[in-house]
Amino acid sequence: MNTSDYLEAVRALTKTKSDYAIAKALSVPQSQIIGYKKGTTFGVDMCEKIAEVLNTPIEAVLADMEAERAKRTTIKEAWQRAADMLRNVAAVVLLMVFTVGAAPTEAASFSNPVVNNIHYAQLRIFLTRLIGLFKALFSSANFMGKNPGIIPA
Repeated sequence: MNTSDYLEAVRALTKTKSDYAIAKALSVPQSQIIGYKKGTTFGVDMCEKIAEVLNTPIEAVLADMEAERAKRTTIKEAWQRAADMLRNVAAVVLLMVFTVGAAPTEAASFSNPVVNNIHYAQLRIFLTRLIGLFKALFSSANFMGKNPGIIPA
């Protein structure tokens, strides 16, 4: 994503068409939004605000801005891959939250063996899915320009 994409995402989230509403949602002057539209990229503080408003990892926003600033194509592509990986990590965390659910309380885990079995099964399902995701991410023919050999094919 680039600066315009992030501004459009904030615009869609606020359900408005005005730069003023975007500026208000991000707690910045309207002139700053106009500057972004003219080609200025976000600084670190704005990346933090964007990430908070859009509920996205700040690391991905920072990597996207570095990709947008990069002059060389190889560096730009490396930053874009890093941003994509960071978004994938966020998706894995969400998957974990929805798959595993809340852990049983200490009292429940000792008094009810069924609770332990259910959570153990959920954890196994989650880990199987996580391993599959990492195999897909890391065992591709080209990962950051090289095959790192982290996970054998």
